[in-house]
Amino acid sequence: MTYRMKQNLKILSSQKKDGRFNFGKVVGIELTEDAYYLGYKDKKEFLDRFTIAKYKLAYIDCFTKRACTEWFNERELSTEKK
Repeated sequence: MTYRMKQNLKILSSQKKDGRFNFGKVVGIELTEDAYYLGYKDKKEFLDRFTIAKYKLAYIDCFTKRACTEWFNERELSTEKK
């Protein structure tokens, strides 16, 4: 995982036409499997497959001024400052 709980992040996928971005705080982290199949050798092999992190951010939209929560992938986020 790249980010941690309560970390402030820039949401790259939320760029507005005037160049502004939304900034949010991580309020949830979910790990998903990188591939699905039915056969696992043991419990460790099963748990080791959960490598893709998704982050739930809470933020105020800079255009509409509405409170939002949304899930994002790592490639949609950045630690850049405002």
